[in-house]
Amino acid sequence: MSEIWEKGSHGPSDFSGILNADGLWPAQRDRLQELMLVYSDVMADNSKRRAYYDGNMTVKGIGIDTMPKTVRTDEACNWPHKAVSSVAERSVFKAFRFEDGSEDANLVAIARDNAIADAYDRHKSSELIHGCMAATVGKHAGRVIVRFHSAENCAMDWDEGADRIGAGFVVAASRRTPWSGNRKVPVRVNLHEPGLVTLLRRLDSGHWVCDGTERTALDRPMMEAFTFDANGDKPLGQSRVSKDVIRLTDACVRVMRDMAVSAEFYAHPQKYLLGLTEDNFNEFKKDKWSTYIGALVLAVGDEDHGAPTFGQLAAASPQPYIDLIRCYATMFSGATGVPLNSLGIVQDNPSSAEAIGASREDICNIAAAMNRSNRKSLERVALMAMAVAENKGTDQLSESQKGVVAKFADPMIYSPAQRADAGTKWAHDVEGFAGTEVYWEMQGADPADIRRIRSETDRKAARSVLDSLMSVDIPKASDG
Repeated sequence: MSEIWEKGSHGPSDFSGILNADGLWPAQRDRLQELMLVYSDVMADNSKRRAYYDGNMTVKGIGIDTMPKTVRTDEACNWPHKAVSSVAERSVFKAFRFEDGSEDANLVAIARDNAIADAYDRHKSSELIHGCMAATVGKHAGRVIVRFHSAENCAMDWDEGADRIGAGFVVAASRRTPWSGNRKVPVRVNLHEPGLVTLLRRLDSGHWVCDGTERTALDRPMMEAFTFDANGDKPLGQSRVSKDVIRLTDACVRVMRDMAVSAEFYAHPQKYLLGLTEDNFNEFKKDKWSTYIGALVLAVGDEDHGAPTFGQLAAASPQPYIDLIRCYATMFSGATGVPLNSLGIVQDNPSSAEAIGASREDICNIAAAMNRSNRKSLERVALMAMAVAENKGTDQLSESQKGVVAKFADPMIYSPAQRADAGTKWAHDVEGFAGTEVYWEMQGADPADIRRIRSETDRKAARSVLDSLMSVDIPKASDG
């Protein structure tokens, strides 16, 4: 059994005593133990990838270092962060829509109350860093609750037969407590199984209690996985901070360390004095720095050696290091699809607009694939949320509700002028397109602006109708 969660360590990894929670059924204890082992197995990798994403990496030698340990540099490389952010910024969830153009009041309220778009935006980087994240659906005090969870705060296993999560747990709450040494530790954990949600609460360092098991109307866990670059062998996704990313980052940091040391020698090249008298040698030895930076070096020779000889060793140029960093950046760009200019590599000749667009094609394709996968996951979350709101199974939802679609923005980032121009051309070619919500979105209007525009146009239309009615001459009734 892993000591990571038996004895506890730091942060959300401290689950000590949870398997002995009061009131936990044996079957639930066995399932929770399996999930804790999954969590323990991936925690080290998750922590490592998070460290690289945050820029907290150390220089790794290649076995022939001659540099003394007293030499310290503080080099960092933001390439792993760029590998993640370049995809994350192109994965923008906008809203839920329905294929038949209808609207579900419950889903609108759920999306608004839970700020689903904002929550997705906050957690999508975690999916890229660790390969997956999760969303859970529940109900409390009559309100549907949708929450997103990082892989650092949850664990899941995969049911190949059902092609979905078999079971999972999430850290529902963490806080600093006196008995945790003021460390942030989990205090609430929810275990999700098909048709069941078990609530676990922590009382002190190693004492947990089961607050009960709630039955759900669905025959699946109320938990949905969001996976990046999943395949048959890795259904729960793969990290964007891959082994190639880590190795190339290590290589870059190592070169930057060596370049920093070389730069010191380049700025202060080694000098030498030959033929000094013993008195001159002892005097210079007392204060080498003053001798180095002094405007004049005064020394006398002796009869045996003549006048002292002054010289300077040639310092190594930093250019080879710069060329090597460019080489690693090119390899990194090829491995991740991140354009070279996004890695801080300035080209000698400015790229044309077409070349810049072509360099972004790979990263946009990666983001589009992520959006397709996450679209299906968000749609399943929406189906669960509507089912929970109406206390029914997803198979009992109406055909209109089953047609829910998660709409994402185009991963290709266009300028406002480009979007507005495209909207105008659509309006010219498609009758009735001008004035629609999609048209105003392409013009750069947000939902609040669209509501104001529609309100103003409706008000003007009503006033126009009223004015036309008032201008009509009503014939007077004839006498008799």
